Amino acid sequence: MNRHSLCTSLLALVTLLAAACGGLSEAEKHYYAGVTLQGRDHFRQAIAEYDEAIGIESGYAEAFHNRGVAHANLRHYQLAIEDLDEAVRLDPEVAQIYASRGSVYDGVGQHKRAIEDFDEAIRLDPLFTIAYASRASAFGELGQIQNAIDDLDEAIRLDPQFAAAYAVRALALTQLGRDAEAQADSARATELGFDATELEEELDKLKAQW
Repeated sequence: MNRHSLCTSLLALVTLLAAACGGLSEAEKHYYAGVTLQGRDHFRQAIAEYDEAIGIESGYAEAFHNRGVAHANLRHYQLAIEDLDEAVRLDPEVAQIYASRGSVYDGVGQHKRAIEDFDEAIRLDPLFTIAYASRASAFGELGQIQNAIDDLDEAIRLDPQFAAAYAVRALALTQLGRDAEAQADSARATELGFDATELEEELDKLKAQW
C-alpha cells in the first residue's frame, strides 16, 4: 500500500471510530466524507459533501479550504479563489490556506499575488517547505531566477529528500548557465526518484532556447 492509500485508509478508520463513539457532528461527518472522497480524487463528490458541511456550519473554515482545493483540481479557479478567500477570512492564521490560494493564483498567471500569499504562509510557518518551493515557482515565472534558487535552497535545507526541489533548482541553475551545479542537482533528483526522462527533456528545452 502506498503512502497516499495508507493516509486515506487511516483517515477513514479514524472517521468511522469517531462516528461510532458519537464524536462527530453532522457537519464533521460530511466534512470527513469529503476528505475521504478528495483523497481518492473524487472531487465533485467531495465538493457535494463540503457543501453539506458548510450548509450546516457556515463558519467551517476547513471545509471552505478543502472545497476550494477541490474546485482548483477541477479547474474551477474563480470558485476556488472565492472559497479560499472565505477560508482566510474565517481563519487568517493558517499557513496552508494561504499556500493553497497562492498555488491557485500561480496557476492562473497571477504570480505577484501568489508570492504575497506564499510570503504570508512562510511568515506563519517558517518551516513550511512546500511554501518555499511554491514561491520559487512563482519567482521563476517572473524571471527572478536567483530568488527562486534562494527559496529552493531553503526548501532543500528543510527537507534534503525533496526530489522535486532538486529538479526545479537544476532547471533554474541551467538558466543561469551554472551547468555543473545543475547536473549535480539533476543527478540528486533522479536518485531520489524524480523521473529522469522528464527532467532531461525539460533541461534540453531550456538549452534549446539559448
